[in-house]
Amino acid sequence: MLDRVGQRLLAQDVKDNLDDITTKLGGLASLGIAYLSGYAGTTVVDDLTAKVTFKQPNASFLQASSTPSLGLISEASLKKTPAQRCSTGVVGSGPFTLAGHVPNQSITLANRKGYDWGSVPFKKKGAAYLDKVVFKIVPENGVRTGSLRSGQVDLIAGLIRSDEAALASSGQVLRTVTLSGTNALWINHAAPLVKDVKIRQALMYGINRQDLVSLFPSGTTPATSILSPTTPGYSDESSLVSYDPAKAKALLDADGWKVGGDGIRTKDGRPLSISIGNPGAISSVSPELELIQQQLKEIGVKITIKEIPVAAVNEVQQSGAYDILVASAQRPDADILRTQFSTKLVNSYNSRRVRSTPCSTSRTRPPTRPSAPSSSRRPSGSSWATPTSSPW
Repeated sequence: MLDRVGQRLLAQDVKDNLDDITTKLGGLASLGIAYLSGYAGTTVVDDLTAKVTFKQPNASFLQASSTPSLGLISEASLKKTPAQRCSTGVVGSGPFTLAGHVPNQSITLANRKGYDWGSVPFKKKGAAYLDKVVFKIVPENGVRTGSLRSGQVDLIAGLIRSDEAALASSGQVLRTVTLSGTNALWINHAAPLVKDVKIRQALMYGINRQDLVSLFPSGTTPATSILSPTTPGYSDESSLVSYDPAKAKALLDADGWKVGGDGIRTKDGRPLSISIGNPGAISSVSPELELIQQQLKEIGVKITIKEIPVAAVNEVQQSGAYDILVASAQRPDADILRTQFSTKLVNSYNSRRVRSTPCSTSRTRPPTRPSAPSSSRRPSGSSWATPTSSPW
């Protein structure tokens, strides 16, 4: 394989990339660090062979090596600072090159000329079929749907249920699939209010997940676990995430939280006011959070929804300056349990003993194909819509 400047991808590049993640990026590559847990080093056997050694067994490494978190970039890109990589781009391997990046607007990939490789399962070897793929960031649901109907884009993700009928009637094809992984509201156990277990339990019982399902694409079902049903290791925990507002109110009553004249509970003069952070202001999540806000007000909890800029997400997570965050991760490997929940790993939730509660739904998302995503960061599910003339 060749990168954009014509250099060969060699075993030394593999070593340099893995070393870079473990020694230079650290917390900035939280998933990569987790996937390389116990990493002892890489030995260059020859130009095309690298031997990766771990201090203890790491059964998930093989699958993890196929994820973007362990993607390989060129020697020149490795010399850049993390900030420079984000602002000026990187050179990697594979059938496409990064041809353009306009922050918060678009990412353009171009066919890599002369590419002459392909994994064994690939039906087509060598160069990709497409000359170019443009990912457009369109946060607004209506604009995104309108862009598809007008032909400005060929495919969208983040479809909401209210748009399904209109798209289907105009000849669009809707496709959904449930991804493996987690989709949840992550609760910061060190935050002043939600460190109280009774408050956390009340929040759990105060959310009506069945009502929330109506906000998402057809086929969406209420969450029954912290894991989606297609995740290895999943088990149905419906009894632990049932909707029981009477129980939620009883828990808060017993905890000393009294209902005030405005319907919000107080204790020792302090209102029961909790914030939920929406990283990147994900538009498809906003209706869900607004409905959760209404539902929890019924049990006397005031919810404030805060939009968190993408650039500030890592800082907020690692500083612990939040109550609850919308968060998710997709991975078809049981190791998702370790990388998301182990307190021994360098992940976004480790330093503040964050725990999580299953979110509203087991959401659906399309298979991995080139698309025009709604934002640079999506929660664990969405629906696809494509024209009938689409090559997919």
